[in-house]
Amino acid sequence: ITAGGCTASTEVLKQGHLAAACTSATSLTVKTGGVISYRPTGTVKWGTTVDVVISTGLPLESVPNLTGMNKTQATSALTAVHLAPTFGASQYSNTIPAGIILPGWTGEGKSLLYGSAVTLALSLGHAPVTVPSFPLSTYDAPQAENVLRGLGFKIGTVYGPTRGTVFSTSPLAGTSVPYGTTINIYVH
Repeated sequence: ITAGGCTASTEVLKQGHLAAACTSATSLTVKTGGVISYRPTGTVKWGTTVDVVISTGLPLESVPNLTGMNKTQATSALTAVHLAPTFGASQYSNTIPAGIILPGWTGEGKSLLYGSAVTLALSLGHAPVTVPSFPLSTYDAPQAENVLRGLGFKIGTVYGPTRGTVFSTSPLAGTSVPYGTTINIYVH
């Protein structure tokens, strides 16, 4: 008995005066419609029913929950269920730490064919922020500190009088820096 599904197997067996009882199963090696196995084999009596197992192709695998995993953990979890991790473009996230799988990219709960690729994206962490420019005549050091903290900066040293106006920062205004960078304030 060869490929062609239950109908073809039934026809072949019918020509030999045998009957077919078909069932199906997934297979890693036999294409859809091919015969995985049959029993009995060899010489049988006229009218014998032969149990034929027909391939439905590759099995389906469930994508596991990858929430909170890093690249190594996600790769291990996917390969454990015979899925192939691939990594797409990483993206900034204000809520997911750098190096962690971004939600929405995991395909969690989906069923995919054995060996299918699952594309994931990693967080780059918080996007860089730009050091703001201050209207020099209106911000004193405490006001500037509040604005900077609100943007995610840490405050370093305040140089000059506490109630003077801000004339500069380090890093300089307009500079793009990592979120959480420490800013020094210069007041006159």
